[in-house]
Amino acid sequence: MNLPIRYTKILLVFLTGLWAATSLFTNLGALEKTYGALEMVSSMRELGENSPPWKTSAPGVIWLGVACLLGGKLVTALLSWTGVRRMWKARDADSAAFQASKTLALLGGWSAVVWLFVGFAYFGEVIFFMYLGETGFNVAETAFRYAGYIGLMTLFVGQKDD
Repeated sequence: MNLPIRYTKILLVFLTGLWAATSLFTNLGALEKTYGALEMVSSMRELGENSPPWKTSAPGVIWLGVACLLGGKLVTALLSWTGVRRMWKARDADSAAFQASKTLALLGGWSAVVWLFVGFAYFGEVIFFMYLGETGFNVAETAFRYAGYIGLMTLFVGQKDD
């Protein structure tokens, strides 16, 4: 049993949950700006007259995007922190028990990667051409960076510690 590795894995999962919760509360605290950012992307404002016909400023579509964004962060935080609690309880257990305790923690990490990919890469870039505008391009880079960090951490956490 390698306790420093186990503690490191628990800390990484905790930090994933903290990232999700902090960004959730930041978005909630600036809900108008969150809405505005999604409206800017979905309306393809930065593309000007060259934007395709499916651009939209429909409030229902934008609020659905806001709800998915906030829901993804909430799910990530809850799964991660529930995983932390289970991993902490199993920190002194044998390898199989500790490995089994990681399930929700891993789901938390992968949920963040999936919603970052779906939200930013698929909807933001593929559907709404976010990458063609300077602001959207910078946001997409940040989302890719977060997904990369969290994905790598989740892969590390998922490794067996025999």
